Amino acid sequence: TAAKDTTSTAPKITTTSEATTTTTEATDDLDEWASGFCTAFKDRWYDGIQAASSDVTVEPGDIAGAKAAIIEMFETSSSVTATMIDDLETLGPPDAENGKAIHGALLDRFGQFVVAADTAAEQMSALSIDDPATFGSEMTAIIEDFDAATTEVSDSFREIDTLYPSPDLSLALSSECGF
Repeated sequence: TAAKDTTSTAPKITTTSEATTTTTEATDDLDEWASGFCTAFKDRWYDGIQAASSDVTVEPGDIAGAKAAIIEMFETSSSVTATMIDDLETLGPPDAENGKAIHGALLDRFGQFVVAADTAAEQMSALSIDDPATFGSEMTAIIEDFDAATTEVSDSFREIDTLYPSPDLSLALSSECGF
């Protein structure tokens, strides 16, 4: 078996101050950030949102059960998004061109999603189940608004990439994410 070459080919960035010299491997750090982001996004946020949606099961005619299941979906969506925000805050901004702006935009977008999920849960909680037809149409409107918020998060990546181009970060994300 051939030995794996563990010598890094990452470009080195050296900064010097009066007291110290620090060398970091920029590419490795960026790949590490991208890997952390991708894990948080795919494994925790996206999969959590998908699981919350697929866990909604309703017996025909059980309007109260449908209401409770949908409220739980919105609450779970808010919770996994709050975890995503925590993960982003832990990662900090990527050490890349426009890294701080990208980080801030991601935090803002996920923060808006928490508000959307919390609002949807509150709106669902306030719905009366006395008139099934009215409940059904109002529930559909709330779910459509929530779906639009989910799409906005997905679309925001293109928007953020356009507003704050960062070729090295884009390359690291493409390499690390696998989606």
